[in-house]
Amino acid sequence: MKSLIKDSSRHHKASAILREEFIPPGSVVHSFAFYGGEIEFTLAEHNRFVCAHSNRQMVYEFWKCAMQEPHRLYNIILADIFKFEGKDMFNILQENWFKYRDPYMRSAFFYLLNRCSTTGLASSGELDLKDFNAPSLMHLLSFTPPPNFHLKLDEGGPDILDNLSDDLGADYLLIAAGNYKRNLLTSGKALGCEETSIHHRNLKKKLSELESKWIVIYNYHPRLEKLYERHRRLMINRYGRPTESAAACE
Repeated sequence: MKSLIKDSSRHHKASAILREEFIPPGSVVHSFAFYGGEIEFTLAEHNRFVCAHSNRQMVYEFWKCAMQEPHRLYNIILADIFKFEGKDMFNILQENWFKYRDPYMRSAFFYLLNRCSTTGLASSGELDLKDFNAPSLMHLLSFTPPPNFHLKLDEGGPDILDNLSDDLGADYLLIAAGNYKRNLLTSGKALGCEETSIHHRNLKKKLSELESKWIVIYNYHPRLEKLYERHRRLMINRYGRPTESAAACE
């Protein structure tokens, strides 16, 4: 199922393999670092029971608004207040969109800025209007989440580690981790309010301590071979099929 928003940090090539080889129908899946939701929605469409966890209020809020009243978001986005001209106004909105009091206004700005940003983030990226168009708006207007999908807001900070647990009743824990970056939490990079931080070594350590079955999906990086050398690893190419070639791996 195609996401409503751009998720530029994840390639989403793993959905078919997850269904065919790893997560059987009827399984209960708890996913973390939820953002675009393409993998989670697809699993839910194919008879997996998915509870998607977000620890970012603005991400959770957008999806709740989209699931409850997509037509309301659609109408707000088409209002005159949402028409902006040029890069300067775009940058001002990136810095201030989350300050609006009404959750539907915040969510409408989140959608607009996400679709118009080269990074797929509402708080950063350069202006690019090609993905803000009539088909994307019609997709928003007609959006209906799969019946087996549930969204949960986790309390705490921007890291997901405290919410990973054996006590969730999950058959599988799923983390779509996106890009591997070293020392993300200590790099000094300021995160936008919609971004989830992942300290990859700490994530691997935490998962290794759990009894639950877990799957982590990364965009390919050679350091991951060493980091997860004691665990089963599968490389997937651009067509979503297994490959033995690191050069072909997505």
